[in-house]
Amino acid sequence: MLLGWNGLYSNLIIELAGPPRAATAMGVSMTLLFATTVVTPALFGWLVDHTSYNVGWAALAGVMVAAFFATRGIPEPVSERA
Repeated sequence: MLLGWNGLYSNLIIELAGPPRAATAMGVSMTLLFATTVVTPALFGWLVDHTSYNVGWAALAGVMVAAFFATRGIPEPVSERA
């Protein structure tokens, strides 16, 4: 799962957006994903420079906990099998 997250992520975005908005949803989500990937290390470094590594790692853990609870609201797909 660690190395194969991209396909699952793309599939989830497309399923949630639906066919009419799939391309736009993928474009926006990938733009936000890659922008966050570029900005986050600099923010982490700034936070560590102004506080400590303990605060930096605690903030990162807090973001991960928030992400966990945010993804709990994603609806499970309804099976069409009888």
